Amino acid sequence: MTIRLFLAALLLCFSVGISAQQAVIGNSLVGTIQLLDHENQSVTISGRQYVYDESMFQVFYDGNEVPHTILDEGLVIRFYVNAQLTVTRMELLGPIDRIREYFEN
Repeated sequence: MTIRLFLAALLLCFSVGISAQQAVIGNSLVGTIQLLDHENQSVTISGRQYVYDESMFQVFYDGNEVPHTILDEGLVIRFYVNAQLTVTRMELLGPIDRIREYFEN
């Protein structure tokens, strides 16, 4: 019985740490861009603020590197952060119509 309580408490701790809009997938996170601040090179993703360095991070869509200018509020991304909570890579996931609209213009 004690082991079950311990496991339940452990599971609760892990599940509380992940919000409904931000999920952990392997070493990556998935979330929605809520705010981009190009001047300060910071981005708010699903309620958490991160920093990035445009000269050091990459943006990808469908396996191909794309320009940073495609990033916009409302895009769903998979992103990777290092120990300093600096975003090192982003992969665009959707909405597909907004991503396609970027390439058409």
